[in-house]
Amino acid sequence: MLSDLNKKYLDTLEKRPLATKAVTAAVLNGLNEQLASLFAGDSKEYTVKLGSKSITISHSITKRVPLMFLYGLLINGPFSHYSYKLLQKVYRPPLSKKLKLAQILTSMATITPIISALMVSYISLIANLKLAKVKDLESAKSQLSEALQKVKLALQKSLFSVIRSSWISSPIFILVAQRFLKPNQWAVFFNFCYFVLGTYNNTLIKRKQKEQRDLK
Repeated sequence: MLSDLNKKYLDTLEKRPLATKAVTAAVLNGLNEQLASLFAGDSKEYTVKLGSKSITISHSITKRVPLMFLYGLLINGPFSHYSYKLLQKVYRPPLSKKLKLAQILTSMATITPIISALMVSYISLIANLKLAKVKDLESAKSQLSEALQKVKLALQKSLFSVIRSSWISSPIFILVAQRFLKPNQWAVFFNFCYFVLGTYNNTLIKRKQKEQRDLK
């Protein structure tokens, strides 16, 4: 069963690489957000009325799940597809040890900082853009200007630490990809690796946020 599904997935990846990578990134990014909320115990209560009775349901579903799904679908997936495709065109196999090292360093100097900047910017934007407050063109401009200013501050505060964290892990991932994976499978493999790391880091962040809220 699992081997059949894996074969179908790899066949689809070969036939429709961009769409498959985009959907995969979307699912993993949305799942990252949902699992992190669940593992952190960041639950909310929702009351449902059934006749004269009220039932309170505890859940960890967040509004950011569909937004992170869109990030994977429209930004992370397509960028990963084209950036690693270009990287593999520059460094065509078979590669010597020196060229493999050059490929890793090129990725760390170009792809890693851009992906990190996109992620930090997007997360900051969805956290600070309050569409409910938009009533006319002027309020929309004000909201966008304020959100972009906070994106700039988030980049100044967090970008280097995110890049530094990726610099530690990305060489290992690329070494594995160079040795065991086909070029078309790189983006999917990296998305899965960062899904695992991202879920762990996101869980720690949400736990700290929950502890701060509980202390108030």
